[in-house]
Amino acid sequence: TWFVNIVGEKKKGWLKPYLLSGRPCISLTSTRPEFAFLMSNLANVCSGAAVLDPCCGSGSLLLAAAARGAASLWGIDANREVLEGRRSPPRGQAAASAALVGARDGLAANFNALGLPVPRFDCSDALSWSDRPLPAPGANRYDAMLAELPYGQLEPVRFDHTILALAAGLLALASRALRRRGRAVITLPETIADEAPALVQNAGLRMLNLIPCDYRTGLCRRILVAEQP
Repeated sequence: TWFVNIVGEKKKGWLKPYLLSGRPCISLTSTRPEFAFLMSNLANVCSGAAVLDPCCGSGSLLLAAAARGAASLWGIDANREVLEGRRSPPRGQAAASAALVGARDGLAANFNALGLPVPRFDCSDALSWSDRPLPAPGANRYDAMLAELPYGQLEPVRFDHTILALAAGLLALASRALRRRGRAVITLPETIADEAPALVQNAGLRMLNLIPCDYRTGLCRRILVAEQP
């Protein structure tokens, strides 16, 4: 796969520019870059792709997609403080200096620092887009959806959605947004993993894989990979 190849071929330290420690804006639940690149690889993100993240947080998944060449990026999150760069946890002095830039420019600072295209960000309930016009490139034109669901621990599930209802709603949004053969790659908590096949089928998508993944101690989850038929 791309991720295995790039790890084997890139010079030591290739991941350093993307580490959380150097970003102007992070949150308590920012996705680590190696995991973000893995998810973008599973979604087949490539040069010129259009990618959305309906639970974008501090934008880690979109940043990895942009680094892989995505040209059109759209992020949705319910937490305005995170989108505006006002939710970064305490960090060291160097990171604190970078955070000053983040406080001024919001999440755009993360992308500007690496010379990457800045996404469109919307502060809203992702499920409210089920019947609203989607930003360019529009419905059935996106190449990939990437999403890490909130788990109700460090970041609450907002708008009184259950995790199951949120997962179902995001897959329905993927069905509406993705082009043919476009992929949705979403992390699910282990507690609803058994529901994944039914969720995917109800959304009119095709399930490709459900991969166990525990990169944080005590947090059991699966990576769901689904495709627009």
